Amino acid sequence: MRYILFILVCITLSACQKDNSDSKLTLPAVAAQSSSSTPATMTIPSNQAVPSGWMIITRPSKTTMTITKIEGLATGTVIKVCGGQTIPSGWVATARDGCSDCGSITFKLTIKKIDGMATGTSLVICGAQDIPAGWVATSRTNCTSCCGSIGFNLTIKKIDGMPTGASLEICGAQAIPAGWVATSRTNCTSCCGSIGFSLTIKKIDGMPTGSSLVICGAQDIPAGWVATSRTNCSTCCGSIGFNLTIKKIEGMATGTSLVICGAQDIPSGWVVTSRTNCSTCCGSVGFNLTIKKIEGMPTGTSLVICGAQAIPSGWVATSRTNCSSCCGSIGFNLTIKKIEGVPAGTSMVICGAQAVPTGWIVTGRTDCSSCCGSIGFNITIKKYDGLPVGTTLQVCKQAIPGGWVKLSEQNCSCCGSVNVTMRIKRLN
Repeated sequence: MRYILFILVCITLSACQKDNSDSKLTLPAVAAQSSSSTPATMTIPSNQAVPSGWMIITRPSKTTMTITKIEGLATGTVIKVCGGQTIPSGWVATARDGCSDCGSITFKLTIKKIDGMATGTSLVICGAQDIPAGWVATSRTNCTSCCGSIGFNLTIKKIDGMPTGASLEICGAQAIPAGWVATSRTNCTSCCGSIGFSLTIKKIDGMPTGSSLVICGAQDIPAGWVATSRTNCSTCCGSIGFNLTIKKIEGMATGTSLVICGAQDIPSGWVVTSRTNCSTCCGSVGFNLTIKKIEGMPTGTSLVICGAQAIPSGWVATSRTNCSSCCGSIGFNLTIKKIEGVPAGTSMVICGAQAVPTGWIVTGRTDCSSCCGSIGFNITIKKYDGLPVGTTLQVCKQAIPGGWVKLSEQNCSCCGSVNVTMRIKRLN
């Protein structure tokens, strides 16, 4: 009898499930994704956060919205989404149309996946959106109703992957891509819509060390390059008024010297060794600089450089020579020495009035009227970094390094006007 009841219960349950198949209580359904160009869709409550990699395509009611998965779709895929959402990285908006199925949003965007497109690909997109990285705008078309009320389209081109030396004409009023420079500018009343000028850009990324190139002025000199000359002109590069000749110094050998225009940043790893004042050199800049590559020089190297520049990290000034005309009108030279790499415990006399290098401490000071030019004192420094635990040092009174403690303190004329020395010990 129990077996018969069990069978009846099962039959009844099956019948109930069948009778309630049209119930409104349903779970969101995910459409089968047959390929990477067929997006999955799902209906979810409108108060639920849209998952990453998905976008809203309709809002059929106040309580629900339909979303589609764009993550993983094939390059070139085109879909329509409700407006008011951020365009995902690797996609662009190519059209904008009115709609009535996105709730309070009254327009839809047609977006296209450009990530993975071939180098040199061109595409017309709606204006008023960021130009994707690795692409440039090559033309602009003004229009009263294109892309809704935006008023203009852009033609963009993928330059990522183009060979070194490639040249391309682009619309003005956009950032020049990294690794490219503007070599000419053409003023025009209607080119690129109402922008008024176009630029010819050239890819310098990958050019060999020592390459020289004439570029338009009024742009940043690329990292690893310097300006070696400047030509003033009334109409060159549109109305900019001057050209620059730049040279690639990245990769040059240690010890290389080069004459460059003044009034530019000195590259890291180089120092100024002389300055020549002139009324017309480098256009109206008025002076040239000779720079030298010190990066890679051996420990202990000494070098005479122009004053009034930052002492490079890992070097110290050991003497100063005042002069009325050395290095143009700067008035003094410095002799610098590379201390990076010297062993722990090394002592050295350097000019005062400079920062004590990290890992070194002042052990003495000598006041003098003319040492190091007019600075008036020398200091003796010692490299404490790397000394063994338990080491004691007699130093001038100053901040105690971390891991060291003061054992005693006494008056002493060995530290000039400081007049106090300390005995310190390394604990750890």
